[in-house]
Amino acid sequence: MKLEAAFGRSAMEHDAALGSGATKLITVLGIGNQIMEDDGIGNYVVKELRDRAVFPELRLEEGETDTEFCLDVLEETEKIILIDAAHTGNLPGTVSVFQLDKDFFKAVPEAAMAHNYSLLQAMKTYGCERAGLLIGIEAASVNCRIGLSKVMAEKFPSIVDAVAGQIKNYQGFVRKPFAKMSTSQYAKGTAFE
Repeated sequence: MKLEAAFGRSAMEHDAALGSGATKLITVLGIGNQIMEDDGIGNYVVKELRDRAVFPELRLEEGETDTEFCLDVLEETEKIILIDAAHTGNLPGTVSVFQLDKDFFKAVPEAAMAHNYSLLQAMKTYGCERAGLLIGIEAASVNCRIGLSKVMAEKFPSIVDAVAGQIKNYQGFVRKPFAKMSTSQYAKGTAFE
């Protein structure tokens, strides 16, 4: 029971979400290991967005480190917004946005082993590449500890606001089929603090 409280969702809730069969245009998927401190930031952000109920038209899922679950979610969506911890050397809490497209996936290395690969490698390996965004949030600390570091906990409300703003911008872009701005112009690794 303590683990469910820490992670926010039970296996039954994950199964129920997948069993709904409802395909959404855009799914927001938080990924990361919640027992490794800030590595779990993507899951915490998605849970907060769900609690705020600001995106009822989107599917919001916490994928944690369950690659199989994440691939199942990808099968049921057209576009994806992945939210994950980043390690780019920016200040902790910096939100960076990257476009997920064919060029992005070309740069993702092939998985060397079947049991030790990232979600992006799995997406490429199993043909589940989806257009969308990768929102990276610079981690302050990745140690064996449940919960966010003090630095990230203090910045959490502004991080969620920044991520919500990026999702709203992307939704607006997707809804305009004849937008003057190309997808590659929308997000080219832009960092926000």
